[in-house]
Amino acid sequence: MGKCTVGREGDVGLGGEAQSLGMRPAPLPPELGPVWSVSAARARGVHPERLRRQDLQTPFRGVRTTSSIDDVRRRCLAYRELAPPDAFFSHATAAELWGLPVARGGLAIHVARPTDRRGARMAGVISHHLQIDPRDLVDLDGLRVTSPARTWCDLATILDLEHLVAAGDRVLWRRDPLAGLAEVRAVARRHPGRRGRRNRHAALPLLSDRSDSPAESVIRMRILSAGLPAPVVNPVIRSRSGAFVARVDLCWPQYRMVLEYEGDQHRTDAAQWHRDLQRVPRLEEEGWHVTRAADPDLADTTRIIRNLERLMRTRTTT
Repeated sequence: MGKCTVGREGDVGLGGEAQSLGMRPAPLPPELGPVWSVSAARARGVHPERLRRQDLQTPFRGVRTTSSIDDVRRRCLAYRELAPPDAFFSHATAAELWGLPVARGGLAIHVARPTDRRGARMAGVISHHLQIDPRDLVDLDGLRVTSPARTWCDLATILDLEHLVAAGDRVLWRRDPLAGLAEVRAVARRHPGRRGRRNRHAALPLLSDRSDSPAESVIRMRILSAGLPAPVVNPVIRSRSGAFVARVDLCWPQYRMVLEYEGDQHRTDAAQWHRDLQRVPRLEEEGWHVTRAADPDLADTTRIIRNLERLMRTRTTT
């Protein structure tokens, strides 16, 4: 039968014989917590064989964790165990931590250091050298991260225009603003990077604090790119007597036209579905034409754009 072994330096844990017999791994010192460096574990007397057991994961060389490493925050906490003091999280990783709508590009995390410092070079890390103003770094629940405004500016190097606008709309979102427009403009002005500058400056005047979803932002950008008039975003529509009729996603008051984006929750939420059934007739009774878009229209907005163009030609402006 395998046994608990003590190494030359007082190591505790399961030895090689126990490993081969598949015994349950020995408990780890509770003060290590869910993620720790190998050096910290060895300093507390954990045997090297214990650190190779299959109940542990290795997000980065020299780090172990007992929890899943699929979550971006957990991976950042794991990297923090060996991060240089001046390192910080940036670009898509900072965007995920702030809840900005960016497509996840695998498990690698973006780590930056000031321009005169050597960047991190290891598997699972995308390294950056950035000129950074101290005002643009914040502590986010124990992680050193670029501020929302600076994060948005850095995203200009990796996102196309419509998705950069969607990310900026979330930064400004009136229901939970991460930064104000004045701050975003100020950070964009002092941002030192040439890469992405044209993208940032093109996106800034297009940002809105009223867009309630990334899909709404993308559809709005497609409409503008097609040369159609800019819509009003998330306004309240009232009857001719002043009574509330509906709050809509996009509208053109001059044409009395509305565009509603209906995500999957409109189909799966019975209460939402019934509200949708009632609101369209109410809008039509007030003389508004409602165009409805769904998830497939994001892949190809041709039908929506053609519909809107045709309606604008036939409806009288007010």
